[in-house]
Amino acid sequence: MEETEDRAFMEAKIITARFYAEHILPRINTQRDAIMEGGFSVMELPLESF
Repeated sequence: MEETEDRAFMEAKIITARFYAEHILPRINTQRDAIMEGGFSVMELPLESF
């Protein structure tokens, strides 16, 4: 029983890792660019706006 549960757990981990690699990681470059280059408009606001 325990071996079956361990195997099912590990298979679920592999499926989760595959999903992450296929659907989340490809977004990293776009998100990095938005973070690094997207703050200029906010920086134009006067300090009193906050």
